[in-house]
Amino acid sequence: MIALAGCVSSTQVAPPPSWIEPETPPARPVDPADPMSAVMWTMGYDLGAFDDVWQWLHDDVPAGPERARAIGAAAMLGLSELDRTELADEGLAAFEEAIAAFPDDDRLPMWHAFIRFAVARNAHDEAGIESALEALRVAAERYPEFNLFGFTLSVGSYEGASPELVDEARRAFDEVNVATAALQVRTDRRSITRSRRIFDSPIAPFGIPAMMAMIGDMAVRAGDLDAARRSYFTALHANSAHRWPWRDEVDRRMREIEEVEAGFAARPATEHSLGSQALGSMGVRSATIDPRFGGRVGNGSCTVCHTHVSSLDAPGSEPAEIGWIRGRYAALPGVPNPLPMGFALSSDPAAPPGGFAIGPPVEVDAGRDYDTRDELFDRSFVVAVPPGEYFVALQVDSEGTLYQGYSARELGMQWFVRVEPGLVTDMSAYPIVLTEQEAR
Repeated sequence: MIALAGCVSSTQVAPPPSWIEPETPPARPVDPADPMSAVMWTMGYDLGAFDDVWQWLHDDVPAGPERARAIGAAAMLGLSELDRTELADEGLAAFEEAIAAFPDDDRLPMWHAFIRFAVARNAHDEAGIESALEALRVAAERYPEFNLFGFTLSVGSYEGASPELVDEARRAFDEVNVATAALQVRTDRRSITRSRRIFDSPIAPFGIPAMMAMIGDMAVRAGDLDAARRSYFTALHANSAHRWPWRDEVDRRMREIEEVEAGFAARPATEHSLGSQALGSMGVRSATIDPRFGGRVGNGSCTVCHTHVSSLDAPGSEPAEIGWIRGRYAALPGVPNPLPMGFALSSDPAAPPGGFAIGPPVEVDAGRDYDTRDELFDRSFVVAVPPGEYFVALQVDSEGTLYQGYSARELGMQWFVRVEPGLVTDMSAYPIVLTEQEAR
């Protein structure tokens, strides 16, 4: 049985400016005690500032573990996004220093192994490639819901990946889901903050659309075109995908999926994987800079997830004809940290979902400390959809138990709301109640 929300009504309000306007970049951080903030700012707002930030790290930041961690991250960014291969050795040395100083930062071994893989891949060093992949597997054991992406990105860039390695990378995405779901029943602060970093956020505004597109690419390489279509469709309709700079490219891949499959299979390959456009990656024959954004975005290897630049920043762009549904769900007994997936389902029963809400809707300007701010996580959801009539269904899978709920009115009838372009239809005054479903 699915629980009901009662006799309800909605309101329509204007969206926050951040949903409909290009984001104004904040000032570049210059605190030498927190050099990583400057690296993250460069990746998120303006790759054109990379050389200035790199010089600042060396000239103005005191030597020590914080600088080492930031230099390692900057070297990885420069190598991946700007094809600055000369930075690899310094990046590896910096990460080695940082790993010793920050043994609890489980990201660092993965980042170190990721650079090792890129160097070995570009040198066609098969032994080095396998050694780096094994290091990535080991790193993933400590922080699977994050570090497994290092493995999948590496395989995605590797033209020589065997079918078995591609299958392993596809399974890694499933392991990410399992590890993420496990965080729903944990109440320690580390698990709670980690659960908040996995989804779209001020650090990765387009993480979910990018991840789904990468899953689609891997499915194409495996010959599973139906799974690829589902993943591409989700990428195009999840969260803020309507303003994601790579939306048109994913739409092309879905429409021309047989040609994309042939491009991945060709040798040399003529298609590249999303998130893997550095020189030496599969299908990449020359260094590239995205021409649309005046150098603020590099080749798209890191920025595909992490940029704050949106399609609205492109010259001559027009906002998508989109409206939003905003709502809340009630606390779920026994699942202290639920992470539901939301579906906006059309009044036309033959139509596919109009949009997906995957993860909490944190504003892109909430700051790097967003994951520690409990007030931002109030069981809200937001679904972006084309104009039309929709009801919302939510689903949580926790420890083998499925919970569902939907927007409903009297007598359990589905509550359809009208969504208008440029407006938010707000149903949050009537939280959706999730209930355990009977096993079938």
